[in-house]
Amino acid sequence: MPRKKKEHNQAVSQANSTAQLHPLNEYVCPQSTYRNVFAAYRKWMTPEQYWFVVHLYECTPLSREDDGGVPIPANVIKKFIPKLYPTGLLELVEKGHVVAGDFSKENHECRHYFLGETFLADLEREDARNLMREKIVRAADGKIACSLKHRYTDDNGKRISPLNCAAMNTLKTNVINMGRLEQGIWNLDDAAKREPHYRKRKRLELKSWKIWNNLKYVLRQWHMPVYVLGRELLKYQVAYKGSTTGRMYEYGGAIQTLPKAFKARAYDDVFVTNYDVRSCHIAIIGQLCREEGVILPWTEEYVKNKQAKHEHATCANIPVDIWKACLIGLYYGAVFGNNPHTRIHKTIWEYLEEHEDDYTPDHITNYYDRFVQYATPYLLEREQWFRLIETTFTKKYTVRSNGEKCLKNACGAIQPLDSFANNREIAMFICQGLESAFINHLMILGKDYGYTPRALEHDGLIVDNPIPEAAVAKARELSGFHVAQLQESTFFYEREVFS
Repeated sequence: MPRKKKEHNQAVSQANSTAQLHPLNEYVCPQSTYRNVFAAYRKWMTPEQYWFVVHLYECTPLSREDDGGVPIPANVIKKFIPKLYPTGLLELVEKGHVVAGDFSKENHECRHYFLGETFLADLEREDARNLMREKIVRAADGKIACSLKHRYTDDNGKRISPLNCAAMNTLKTNVINMGRLEQGIWNLDDAAKREPHYRKRKRLELKSWKIWNNLKYVLRQWHMPVYVLGRELLKYQVAYKGSTTGRMYEYGGAIQTLPKAFKARAYDDVFVTNYDVRSCHIAIIGQLCREEGVILPWTEEYVKNKQAKHEHATCANIPVDIWKACLIGLYYGAVFGNNPHTRIHKTIWEYLEEHEDDYTPDHITNYYDRFVQYATPYLLEREQWFRLIETTFTKKYTVRSNGEKCLKNACGAIQPLDSFANNREIAMFICQGLESAFINHLMILGKDYGYTPRALEHDGLIVDNPIPEAAVAKARELSGFHVAQLQESTFFYEREVFS
C-alpha cells in the first residue's frame, strides 16, 4: 500500500504544532553531490539556510503532493530555524535556490516549497555516475554516513511485537544487480534529455531522481561486490523499521519501493525467487467474514480465480492496474463519485499521469464509469464487511493495555482505539496485521525449511531457495490466515525498455 498522504488544511497554533524537522546530521547525500554542490553552499549560506535547502533536497523526491512540492508549515520554520524566517528565506528565493508556492489563508493550506533553478543547475554538476563506487556522506560535514540498523520500534517509539522482532532478525543481507539499475537510470536520463515535451521531460527526470534516492539508502549500508557467473552484483546489509500495523519497511524505500520495472533490473541474474499472496487483502476480508457467518460469494470467487484481475479488467476494458487499485480502495471504504476528491478518481488520475502521454477528463470519466459498472457486486459485499467491523470486529480485537482500550491484530501490534479516525483505518489495521503475521511466520520458518529471506514485499517475500508447501501450510496454521495462497511471481514481465 502506498504511504498515506498527510493533509495540510488546518490552522494550528505554534504551541500545538506537532510538525518536526529532522536534525541536519541525519541527512545524507552522495559524496559527489557534497563536493560539487553542498560544500560550496556551506561557505556562504547561514547554518539555517543550509539546513533548509538540504531538507528540501532530501524531501522533494518523496513528495506526495500533486504539484511535487514539499509542504513546510511556517510553525516548523519558526520553531526549528527561527533565524531563517523571513529574511534568510527571502534571500534563498531571490537567488533562485528556493521557489515558494502560494499560501491560502482561507483554506489554511501551508506553503509548498520547490527546488529553484539555481539549485537545480548546481545539481547538474553531480558526477554520481558509478553507483557501485559512490559513497554516501553526511550532508552536515561531508563525512561517511554510518550504516543503518534494524529499528525494533514503531513510529511512536513503541516496541514492536515479538513476532515482528523474530521475523526482522531473519533479514540480514540482500543481493542486487546494481549495474542494471545504474543502466536503467542512465536510460531514463537520456530519454528525458530527448523529450521535447516539458511535462513529460520533468516526469522522467523526477522518476530518475526518486529511484536514485532509493538507491542512496542501499549504498549507505555496508556493501561489497560479489561475482556470480562472471557478473558483478552488489551484496548489502538490509535495514528495516517497524510500524504501528505490524508491517516492516526498508529504510528510505531502498529496493522495497522501487517501480516494478526497476525491481526486475535489481534481481536480473540474481538467483532468488519472488513470492506473493494472491489477492492478499481481499482473501483476508473473505475469510474474516466467513468466520463470522457472513459469506461473500463474489469476493471468495475472485480470490479462487488466479486470473481474476486480468479477466475483470478485460471485461471492463480498463488497465489491470487501475482495476486492482480501485478494487482494493473499494474494500477500504473508497467513496463513489467522479470528482477529484474521491479516492477512485484520484487512483485513475494517478495512473493516467504516470502512463499516458495525452489524456483528458473524458478518459477518467470513461474508466470510472466502466469500473463502477463491473464493481457493483463488490460494493454490496463491501457494505457487509464494514457492517461487521462496526458490530463485531472492533469488539473482537479490543484488548486492555495499561488500562487503556486498544486494538490488537494478528501480528501482535497494539494501538489505542482512540487513535483510529474511522472504520477504514480499523479495517487496514486488521488486514495488515493478518498479512504480516503470515509473512512473518514464513520468514521465521526459513531456517527449518531450507530457504533464506532476502527482502520483504509486505504481502510477499524474496528468498534464495524455493519455499516448500509444508512451510506455507505451517505459516497458515500459525498465523490464522487459512486461505492464503502463496504463488511464485516475477518482475520480469514488468520491464520497461528505454531506447
